[in-house]
Amino acid sequence: MLSLRPYWLTADILRTLDQCEPPAPQVPQIPIETRVPLRTEHGLQLFVDRYRPLVPEQSVTQIVLALGYFDDVENDPTVPIEGPEVAEFWTRRQPELITHLSRSAPWR
Repeated sequence: MLSLRPYWLTADILRTLDQCEPPAPQVPQIPIETRVPLRTEHGLQLFVDRYRPLVPEQSVTQIVLALGYFDDVENDPTVPIEGPEVAEFWTRRQPELITHLSRSAPWR
C-alpha cells in the first residue's frame, strides 16, 4: 500500500508530535486544519525539525505573526474559503496557538 506520509516524517518526528498534542480547539475549525490529521502546532514543529533554525522561537513567532496578516487573503484564488471567514478564524485561533506554544513548545 502506498504511504501518503512525506519522506521526511520520520519516527522521531512522529514521537515528538505525539508529545506535543495541542488542546482541543476552542474555535470552529476551517479546512486548513481539518483536511489533514495535523494541526498548526504540529506543522510548526515539523518546520523546526526539518529546517532547524538557529533561534526556533524567533522563526515560529514570525510564522505565527504572518498567519495573522490578512491584506492579501481576499484576492487569493488558492484559498478555498472567503477572506473574511479566514480572517475571523485566525483572529480567534492565533491567541490560542500562542498560548499553547508558550506553555508546551518542545523546542524551548
